[in-house]
Amino acid sequence: MRLTTLDRPIPPLLQAGLLILLLTACAGAPPPVPDEHFYRLPQVHSATPLAQPLFSGTLAIGALDSAGIYNDRALLHSEESTPTQLQRYHYHSWTESPPRLVQDHLTLFLRHARTAPVVIPENPRNRWQYLLNGKLRRFERITGAGGSKIVVAIEFQLLRQGENQPLLVKDYSVTEPAAGERIDDTVAAFSNGLLRTYEWLLRDLQQIKVEGKQ
Repeated sequence: MRLTTLDRPIPPLLQAGLLILLLTACAGAPPPVPDEHFYRLPQVHSATPLAQPLFSGTLAIGALDSAGIYNDRALLHSEESTPTQLQRYHYHSWTESPPRLVQDHLTLFLRHARTAPVVIPENPRNRWQYLLNGKLRRFERITGAGGSKIVVAIEFQLLRQGENQPLLVKDYSVTEPAAGERIDDTVAAFSNGLLRTYEWLLRDLQQIKVEGKQ
């Protein structure tokens, strides 16, 4: 008697493959991978540009030093109940690392404020008369029962070309509540907090000129 294709036994390997396909179909499709989101800081300006520049020559804004985790583009967050622990958001990132982000953000603010005739990001190819740099100590979102907020802490130093003694060394820290629980609300809070920090810094820079340190 001649066996047809339907009468022949199914090889074990093929049986295993059919079983896998059957189980996969029963389990359903895997959940979709979340979309990645990238955020830039809304630009901020001083209320009124200065009538006269504070400094003559070029003011360069350096990229801030920071702990290693702040050099990552992922947004960082912590819980009020565990303030010493920092975590990354896996699908929410800045367009640049926070030190670079703040460097560009501050450059545009001080340029608009007419702090100096020329305000540029620090670059080895450019010459400057004043250098504003420092260290980013905190830049994170904090969540808790009372809602979300952000914390920014920066140390700024102002140096004059050819001098070892800084004209300014000061720490600035700000906490800003977010309007809601969306990440967009957190980004807006970062922008508002940085604006307050820049305004404090600008007042201190004006004091340097008043004291004849230019």
